[in-house]
Amino acid sequence: LRLHALCAVLTPRGMYLLLGAGVVSAALAAVSTRIAIAAAIGSAALALIAKGLFPGRPRKLASAHRLQRVRALLSLLRGGKTPYDLAAFLEAEGSPDDGKVVLSLTLEPALHNFLRSMHGGAIASAVDVSTTLAIVSAGGFPGVSTSLGVSYLAGCGPGEKIRIEATVLKLGATLAYTECRLFRGSDGALMARGWHVKHVVPPLPLSPLLSLRPALAARLLAHLAPVRQRAAAKAAAAAAEPEPRDEKGKTEYFGRFGEIGHDLLGWDAPLQDALCFAGEGAAAGGGGVASPARWRFKVGPAHVNGYGALHGGCTASVIDSLGTAAIALGEGGECGVAVSLDVQYLSPAKKGDEVVWEASVLKRGGRLATVEVRAHAVPKGGRGRGKLLAVGSLTKSLRGPGASAEGAEPQSLRAGYPLNL
Repeated sequence: LRLHALCAVLTPRGMYLLLGAGVVSAALAAVSTRIAIAAAIGSAALALIAKGLFPGRPRKLASAHRLQRVRALLSLLRGGKTPYDLAAFLEAEGSPDDGKVVLSLTLEPALHNFLRSMHGGAIASAVDVSTTLAIVSAGGFPGVSTSLGVSYLAGCGPGEKIRIEATVLKLGATLAYTECRLFRGSDGALMARGWHVKHVVPPLPLSPLLSLRPALAARLLAHLAPVRQRAAAKAAAAAAEPEPRDEKGKTEYFGRFGEIGHDLLGWDAPLQDALCFAGEGAAAGGGGVASPARWRFKVGPAHVNGYGALHGGCTASVIDSLGTAAIALGEGGECGVAVSLDVQYLSPAKKGDEVVWEASVLKRGGRLATVEVRAHAVPKGGRGRGKLLAVGSLTKSLRGPGASAEGAEPQSLRAGYPLNL
């Protein structure tokens, strides 16, 4: 039983070793009683060691252990090259309950949209990263995203402190269901609510690491990934921050999104030189688009996660920005503010891969516009259409017919805070 307990801890397939352990024990007893006794003592010793190092994954970790795991993973993320992990901005505040983490960040220029509020893609990345940290705090594997969505409710101003609460709703054997809420620090207003579903089955070699004692696992991660300074990343991103713009300037900015020589600002800056406009869609009746607008994109080191695949936050950010660009390419003279975003992740793209993004305005009404964005891999020959990587949709609120963007104050600013894109 001790031998089997050790096997069950070290591998999720430990139950299959029960029969083998029984056969071996019977064989040893048949050969020699002394050998059988020695094997039993050795198994007991190994079990004691296993109990010390691999206590298994308890249903509920202590608050200090949960926070250790979160901070250790943040330390690990700070060693990466991608801004979409937000590790240079996030601070772990606490873990008040099992599967719940509280984080904070300050709205720095690198997170800005065109109107200097928090970019919708940055909010989606915050949902992605914070819910992953919540899964880790509950003793789960970070996993890979299957779907993500955000409802945008309010904006915030430059320098605002934002509180993020991420909760694991259910941590199953294969899938984790999570939600996230972002609050404005100045008045506690709810800025956005997001949800995130992840596939959390760990690779077999990593199973023992998930069973380490929380303190030991945190020390191991902290040793492998020492804490990086966050100030350096923020200062580098602040250099490209634009001057304040109006609604007309925002429409012009997105009308040229991805063109050669057109500077991308704030949260869009990591897409510079990687995203290239490839053709405008043909307009159709009823506010839709007969053929989609297209962009080509090469996945670089700044766009991938720790697995070397296109980051889920990057995918959501591109869908947000290209959806806005597709609306700006229309005849309405505005591109609105986001109401909701959802993404389905279907296949990974690796560093160096080329991706074609297609954005189609499904419907443009008087007050709302909905855009669908699809990402396809480019085959090795460069011709045809490769596998579908992701599908997303973006819904935006418009000022409506008769409103002119010429010299108009942004709708979101009139409400007191600029909304996300």
